[in-house]
Amino acid sequence: MSKRIRTTRQARKARAVATQRIFETTLLRWSAREYRSSQEQAQAWLDLRAEMKREGN
Repeated sequence: MSKRIRTTRQARKARAVATQRIFETTLLRWSAREYRSSQEQAQAWLDLRAEMKREGN
């Protein structure tokens, strides 16, 4: 009986660790994508401003 309880607890712990790991990798991937898109947006904004300056002058 005690052996079964222990394995259940271990299984629960393993599942929690796996969930945590999946969450962390997903979060990392998402934040990396978010960072990349914000960098691209900043670059597009700079290009647009440069273009407007050229047309203005």
